[in-house]
Amino acid sequence: VLRLEELEADPHIQARAVFEEVDHLEVGPRMYPRMPLTVDGEPLRTMRPTPLFAQHNREVFGDLLGTSEEKLQALAAADVIGDVPKDALRR
Repeated sequence: VLRLEELEADPHIQARAVFEEVDHLEVGPRMYPRMPLTVDGEPLRTMRPTPLFAQHNREVFGDLLGTSEEKLQALAAADVIGDVPKDALRR
């Protein structure tokens, strides 16, 4: 059984490109398991890192769904949407 550091350094795992580097906004560049699929012999790459909580609220609600800024502010005031998880507010 290998630890993660040993697994990443294993020549067989490296030859198979099991891991890829993904740059995340909060933790920086890290090695993550790659998708285990290929297209025309090329491995699929991660398109973007995992989003932060509420990172795309404005893009989804505003740009995609057409919600006005006033409505977004009203939803935030009513705690329907927010920038932090509700559990984080209770601590």
